[in-house]
Amino acid sequence: MKKLYLLLAAIIMVFSTCKAPVQEPEKKSTTVVQHYTFFNTYPLFLNGKVKTVKYRTYWPVNNDGIIEKGALMTKEERDSLKFSYDFIAYYNEDGILEKSETLDGDKVLSYWETTIEGQFIKDAKFYKNDTVRYIHKLEYDENSFMIAADNYRGVVDTLISRFEFISNEDGFMTEAKVIKKGELAFKYVFNLDENNRYMEQKNYNKDDSLIFHLTSKYNDKGFIEGWETLVSAKNAGNKAKNEYTAFDDKGNWTSLNYYLNGELATVEELVIEYYED
Repeated sequence: MKKLYLLLAAIIMVFSTCKAPVQEPEKKSTTVVQHYTFFNTYPLFLNGKVKTVKYRTYWPVNNDGIIEKGALMTKEERDSLKFSYDFIAYYNEDGILEKSETLDGDKVLSYWETTIEGQFIKDAKFYKNDTVRYIHKLEYDENSFMIAADNYRGVVDTLISRFEFISNEDGFMTEAKVIKKGELAFKYVFNLDENNRYMEQKNYNKDDSLIFHLTSKYNDKGFIEGWETLVSAKNAGNKAKNEYTAFDDKGNWTSLNYYLNGELATVEELVIEYYED
């Protein structure tokens, strides 16, 4: 589910990768894969206490009518197709992200590392080539929901941009504003269903003109089934579908076939390690 859809849906992530608000986690066996991954604006709800989750993308191979995973997609192939990278995310036992690494095969290209205080992410640092490139400092309201994030340049500690969020009663983002030099640069509006699943996304420029519109639908297990781009400068009319082919004993998907505009594009794999119950 990460191809052009998530690149388009995650335009926010170009500026900062922590847009959705954080709600203080309950002590329950559900893990939300979201912050500092490409699921940032479309969170993935997984059953169980997840320790690590790794996302892998393969070229598809048709073996006598059976779709199998072929070669792992390389960085160069992703760059040429404008596909997002694979990742591995690490969580503590409270379901709070500790680290998220961007991968090229087994090579770590870059990573985010968080500072956790109590039940919250206080800040996050982005590393590339062993150097801190960006620092996000997060703010929360009295309901423990994230309301803002300041994005600093890591080396000189210069403020680049500010992100302000509005959330629903459960702490999930419904609106995000990108502020640069004190002025509104972009606005993102999300419509959620009663289960806090993101059904619709609209992006607006500083003049309040609609520049992107995407709708999504989910299957009965709560995993995203497909999406359609209604408004986009380059990809209007694109439709995608996820065909889930394998699940683990906790009910989480572990493999899917990804179709773009009716054509099989990739085989995607989710490798999950759990804490003991």
